[in-house]
Amino acid sequence: MTSRNGKDISIIIPTFGRHKILIQTIESVLKHMPYKGELIVVDQNERHPEDVAKQLAVWQEAHDIELIKLSRPHKCVARNVGATKAQSSIVLFLDDDVIISPHLMEEHLRAHNEHECCAVVGEIYQWRNHISVNSQIDAGMKTRPHYGYGKPRWITHLASTNVSLEKEVFTCVGGFDENFVGAAHAEDDDLGERLTAAGHRVLFHPNPWIVHLRAPQGGCRIPASTWPEWTKSVGTLIYAFRHGFKNGLALQYFKIAVRQGPLRRENVVKPWRWGTAWTHFFYAVLFAFRQRNRVVSSITCPADHCGRP
Repeated sequence: MTSRNGKDISIIIPTFGRHKILIQTIESVLKHMPYKGELIVVDQNERHPEDVAKQLAVWQEAHDIELIKLSRPHKCVARNVGATKAQSSIVLFLDDDVIISPHLMEEHLRAHNEHECCAVVGEIYQWRNHISVNSQIDAGMKTRPHYGYGKPRWITHLASTNVSLEKEVFTCVGGFDENFVGAAHAEDDDLGERLTAAGHRVLFHPNPWIVHLRAPQGGCRIPASTWPEWTKSVGTLIYAFRHGFKNGLALQYFKIAVRQGPLRRENVVKPWRWGTAWTHFFYAVLFAFRQRNRVVSSITCPADHCGRP
């Protein structure tokens, strides 16, 4: 599983609104980085505190990381840009608020080698606030697993917090759909469905695990001043129109979209926002319906190679 330039895996970490915890995440990755690994940090922050900016510059100068700056936060664009820059045959996406297991990269590569699959999703242990977190954290602590499967199994819904993919396949299906704006809810579910529809298989494996720290700021919590109200629910609605009627989950995802949008607590408790919230929601429904069959991506792939238009 080694690419022609000798790098076998590229780790891609998009970051937004995170500073100290980003440094902690990078330290965790670098500590267990295979000698041929590559770490790409896609930075969507306008600025960092001085000490954080200095540390990122030190790592970049030492070629420990490749730092890519984006002027506007967009979760799907950031991941696609990182994948485009990656030099390896396998790309591993991680969130910017995680602690990784000691052999995370090796376990991802092993799973790709031992199973016929295009994507490997590792277990994600959700940190609980009463637990002290340090670099020695392990899966034996009382964290809540995202999947909870004790052994490998085939899945369609992948979690982009800890997923590795064959770069060629990722490129050929268009990467993450950039129609999923703002918090981009369900963008990873959509990618899993598109991979499966294209005839590829997605494997869950418990061995390449991480601990997700669930930082209270940053990440998906993009301010409303950056993305408007309709983006709160549009991703879930795109998934509902694109896949929900085929897999029987349309009604479930429509309900989730309503809770993410007009029935979100910050709207419900402020009656003066009801009109605007519902207007934005119906616009999101219209946008999602129109985009249900159109994947928008900054990733390009020759039509004669992939079969993509």
